[in-house]
Amino acid sequence: MMMKQKWSDVSDEAISEEGIYALHVPEEMYKFETDTYPAGQAFTVKAGNDFVLYVLNGTCKTTVDGQLLQLEAGEFLFFGKGAYQFKSTGAADVRLMRVAART
Repeated sequence: MMMKQKWSDVSDEAISEEGIYALHVPEEMYKFETDTYPAGQAFTVKAGNDFVLYVLNGTCKTTVDGQLLQLEAGEFLFFGKGAYQFKSTGAADVRLMRVAART
C-alpha cells in the first residue's frame, strides 16, 4: 500500500522547490522535473525509475492498484517506475515536482 507523507514531517519550512532540492543531496545524483497542470485537467506522470512526487500547489488524484489516492499541496508520495493517470481536482492549478535518482 502506498502511503502519502506530509512535507511538515520532513521540514519546518513551507514546501518549495528550494526545499525539495535541499532534501535531495548531492543534487547531481537526482533528476528534478517540475510541471503545472490546469485545474480540472487529466494528465499522465511517467518515469523510467522509481520517483518521489511532491505537490507544490493544488490538489489531484490518481488510482494505483485499485486504490484511490488524493494528494494536496504539502504532500508527497513514492511511486514505482511507470505511468500514472492523474486528474487535477481543485479550483487551483496543480504544480508538481518529480524527483528520481539519476542512473
